[in-house]
Amino acid sequence: MAADRDTWVAGVDGCPGGWLLVLRGLRTGTLSHCLQPVFGEILALALRPVVVAVDMPIGLLDAAEKGGRACDRAARVLLGERGCCVFSPPVRPALRCVTYASACQTNSSSSKAAISLSQQAFGLFQKLREVHAQIKPKTQDQVFEVHPELAFYELNQQSAMQERKKSSAGFAARRSLLMQAGFAETIDEMLTTYQRQKVARDDILDACVCCWTAERIWRKKALRIPEDPPKDSRELRMEIWR
Repeated sequence: MAADRDTWVAGVDGCPGGWLLVLRGLRTGTLSHCLQPVFGEILALALRPVVVAVDMPIGLLDAAEKGGRACDRAARVLLGERGCCVFSPPVRPALRCVTYASACQTNSSSSKAAISLSQQAFGLFQKLREVHAQIKPKTQDQVFEVHPELAFYELNQQSAMQERKKSSAGFAARRSLLMQAGFAETIDEMLTTYQRQKVARDDILDACVCCWTAERIWRKKALRIPEDPPKDSRELRMEIWR
């Protein structure tokens, strides 16, 4: 991809092959995509996206709370039955752990609530470490935490998707919404470009809807939850944009 005079935004989803990016030029509407092996390379792209919307927790608690961060709890309320898609991130000290057992113990001992950790959350530790190695308070002017199911909630006229994204019906429903938003050709192109063991079908949809949200953030149409987010011990805002 060669840089040009357009202004770009990017949606980013972690996948087995690294990080899948879908980029849109705000002036021309041009769409592009790429697969980056490590998160740090995203911030050094030649296209220099002004907004990077990534499906990964950014601000983290130091002491575990029931239901996770305030933004996680609020997201589940909006999504209703689909709120199960929003998992509680680990506490920051747990990121240093290399085994699931030690991560659970660290998470549990961080507060009187004695909250353990899901396997799903532990499975994201490597990617969480990549993100947190790059993020500082100032970086949050460019890099924003999003969640695909919240993005689809907005794209679907503030109605949560009814089917799981990995099901045939769920994939078709999300793809239909994204086609209406102008991502049809890009989805088809990515489905044939990337090997499934590196980029799953739902990774493609998630990166596209994150890109849609990135543009909303740039155009000041997006909302964040909570409206006045608390900050973690590193002064990072604990928020999710939609």
